[in-house]
This record gives sequence, structure tokens and C-alpha cells, in this order.
Amino acid sequence: NKNIKVHRVLINLQEYEIFLNYFKNKNIDFVYHAAAYKHVGIVEENYVSGFSNNIIITENVLKFINLRKVKNFVLISSDKSVRPTNLMGASKRICELLTYKYRFYNKSNSNFSIVRFGNVINSTGSVIPIFREQIENNKPLTITHKDVTRYFMSIPQAVNLVLHSSIISSDLKIYLLDMGEPIKILELAKKILKINGIIDEQRRIKFIGLGKGEKIEEELYKDFEFKKTSNNQINESLEISPKINEINILYKNILLSLKNHNLTKLKSVLKDKMVSYEEKNY
Repeated sequence: NKNIKVHRVLINLQEYEIFLNYFKNKNIDFVYHAAAYKHVGIVEENYVSGFSNNIIITENVLKFINLRKVKNFVLISSDKSVRPTNLMGASKRICELLTYKYRFYNKSNSNFSIVRFGNVINSTGSVIPIFREQIENNKPLTITHKDVTRYFMSIPQAVNLVLHSSIISSDLKIYLLDMGEPIKILELAKKILKINGIIDEQRRIKFIGLGKGEKIEEELYKDFEFKKTSNNQINESLEISPKINEINILYKNILLSLKNHNLTKLKSVLKDKMVSYEEKNY
């Protein structure tokens, strides 16, 4: 339908009353929640504002869903939420847990979904635009580690699967998008150099070391099984649903740690089995 009217609204979703007031007279059927700080390094260095932003916004959106009885909610999560080694990934895992909590208290039989996937080609911060810029400026392609791998999918594929995941089930599910085999970034860099007619690989590839909190390999699956859905590119996780009272206690302790700017306490709290945060230095 090309006659759909688009409204573009710029508001801070941490300001719940402003958010609520703007949408009070709007009829909404679907909410796709993608608002978050997504870059690992920035959140790692600014953990109070980064972590708070991601979880407070998610809670505000979920409060709105339940208040307004919105029928469909999809949380866009990340492969970094699985056994996170960085605070951004841990914050996305807390967003998943908040979704469980608000689904439990939902009285209108709304449909909640969580979708996890990896890197989207040509999105902001993606490695291919970075490589392209480095080639244009005659600079070496920077790679964190010789063994680093990542999952990739295209923007149309990601959008299509996210939209489809919102109508598969009438209950809260975590969906894992089938992104195929992970791609070795070193091999990707070599192919890009070859495509651009550059044959001196040794001089044009520079290893810079993994950033704090970065993994060599990302994970879409933890220690659990999954099953296929009606869409062969979307898998349903068979993780055990967490207990709501445990989520409430965990969330309270996280907010207290952030309020006190206590990073040591925050990291300790995040080691809870529901999050499984583990700080790593490669």
C-alpha cells in the first residue's frame, strides 16, 4: 500500500511521560523495538549511560505495550546477548529478560517475540563499509584477530525475517535467524582486496587486536536445543523460561549498581545464570 502516511517522531524513549503522551491517541498494532546503543566499545567505556539507556528504554516500551494493550511486540536482540563478554551484550540479555517479565504480567494476550541475529551487511559499523573506506584512502584493512569470525545477513533478509517472526506464534518465543556458516574476517578481507585488484596482502592487512569485550566467535545458540519453525530460516530456541521473581531481583540489583556507579558490583550481578556474563581478555 503506497498510500500509507509515515510520521517521523524524534523523542527520548527514556522520558516515559513524553513518550506516552505523544502516542496516547495513536492506534498501534505492531511495535518493533530496535532502539539501543549497539556498539561494544562505546558502551564498555560509558557503561552507566549505555547500559541504562538500553534497559530503561526497553522497560518503558514494554510498560506502554501492556498499558495500551498493543497486540504485537518484537524485541530486536543480538547474538552478543548469548553468554555475553561485553556490557552491551549483557544489556541486551537484560532486555530479553524484561520481555519475559512483561509478557508474564500482560493481561491482553499480546504476542511477544525476541529475535536474535548477527551482523547486517552495510549497516552502521559493519566491517564491509569500513574496509571500503580504508581501500579508498589507501590504508591497510584493519582486522582484530586472524581467527575472528562473524555471522552476516543482508538488510532485506534481516527485515523480512524480523517481520515474519512477529506472526509465527501467539506466545513469547526467542527466534534465532539462520545466518548460515560464520565468515572468517581475514578471508573476507583477502577477497575484497582481490576484487579491488590489490595483490600485496601482507602490506594491506593489519592486525590490531580484539577490543575489550569482543569475542573471536559470536554465538546464536547457548547450551540449549532449538527447533525449526514454519519458516526454514527461523529457528525457535528451546531455552527454559526464567522465573519472574528472579528477574525482578536481578533487575533491582542492576539498577542499584548503575545508580551507585559501581562497575565491580554490576559485573558481579551480571554473572547470574540468567545472563552468564563473563569478562574475557584475549
